[in-house]
Amino acid sequence: NQNYLFGNPQQKQLELEEAVKLCEAMDSVVVGSDIYGIRQLGPTFFGDGQLLEIQKSMIETEATILVVNSFITGSQQRNIEQAISCPKVLDRFSLILQIFFLRAKGYEAKLQVELARCLFEKTRLIRQINTGKYGSSDNQKEVVSARQRGGTRSVGGGGESEIELERRVLKDKEIYLKKKILEVQQVRKTQRARRDSYTNPIVALVGYTNAGKSTLLNTVTHRNDTFVCDQLFATLEPTLRHCHLPSGQAVIFSDTVGFINRLPHELVV
Repeated sequence: NQNYLFGNPQQKQLELEEAVKLCEAMDSVVVGSDIYGIRQLGPTFFGDGQLLEIQKSMIETEATILVVNSFITGSQQRNIEQAISCPKVLDRFSLILQIFFLRAKGYEAKLQVELARCLFEKTRLIRQINTGKYGSSDNQKEVVSARQRGGTRSVGGGGESEIELERRVLKDKEIYLKKKILEVQQVRKTQRARRDSYTNPIVALVGYTNAGKSTLLNTVTHRNDTFVCDQLFATLEPTLRHCHLPSGQAVIFSDTVGFINRLPHELVV
C-alpha cells in the first residue's frame, strides 16, 4: 500500500509500482496494491475506514503480509497488526532491509546489513502494555525479567525490565558490529591505496537499481559471468572487471550497487 499526505497522483503511481517490485524482489507474491490518501497521521497511520477496507481486502485475497510503502513507527506497526489481525506488517525500511538481508553475500555486506537490522530493532522496542484501543498508555507495565540486579529472585533490586535487557543486548551487538566493520574498512583502505597506484583508469557504472548496469558490464567486457536478473537489488556486491578498449587502453570497470528512492540511511555505506 502506498500512502501519502501530498504529491502528484502520477508520481505516486510510479512509487506504488516500485513498491510492488520491491515485494517481488523479496520473493513474495503480490495479491493487491492500492494508494491511500492520509489526511492526518494517527496511532494506526491509516484512518479507521481505511483499516477496515485493508482488512477486507486481505481476507478476500488471503494475504498474510501488509507492506506500507512509507516509514512507520514501532507503535504504529503494532497497532495496525492489532487493528486488522495481521500477523506481519512491513514498512519501506523493513522491506528493503529484508531484501538486503537475503541478498548480502560478502562479509562486509553482511556486517553492514546486520548493523542496520540492529539499529532498526532498537527503534522497535515497545513496552508490554495493558492497552485500551490502539495502545493507550494507561496502566502501562514493563515485563520484568528473572535476571535481578542483586540478591535472589525474592530479595534483591528492582529488577531489569525486558525492554532494558533487550536495549542493552542490542547496544552491545551494535558496538561489536561497528568494531568489525571498522576492521574491514581498514583492510579496504589498504586495498584502495594499492589500486590508486595502478595506471589503469577505473570506470564506475552508476545508476538506478535494475537499470541494466550488470548487463552493460557483461557486454563491454565480453563476458557473461556477472549475475544478471530483472529484479531490484539483484546483487549487492560491487564487481570489478578488467577490459581493453578498442584503442588498446586497459581499464577497470566497476559495477556498483544501484540507487533507489528513499533508501534507508543505515544501508548507505
